[in-house]
Amino acid sequence: MRSTVSQTYHEPVMISAFLQVLVAAGLAAVPHKGPVLHVAVFGAFLAYWASVALIMVRRPDTPSPRDCLYIRVGFPPLLGVLYVLSMMMIDAG
Repeated sequence: MRSTVSQTYHEPVMISAFLQVLVAAGLAAVPHKGPVLHVAVFGAFLAYWASVALIMVRRPDTPSPRDCLYIRVGFPPLLGVLYVLSMMMIDAG
């Protein structure tokens, strides 16, 4: 059975998955002062993989270089934004 998604997605997805495993391992090693970071990471995981799924559905055969760049390095900036927003919500509340 042939996959309907281009092999071009393989490398960016593997790089991103590796970065996310590093983030999860780093979180397991660091003592926490609350659930803010866990919530931000979980939200980033969900938002990131939902957006990757939309990209792959939109262009399954021919991803653009911009698509591959987002898949490769899109998670860390998304995590940073969600963490900052989470901290701002806590400070405001």
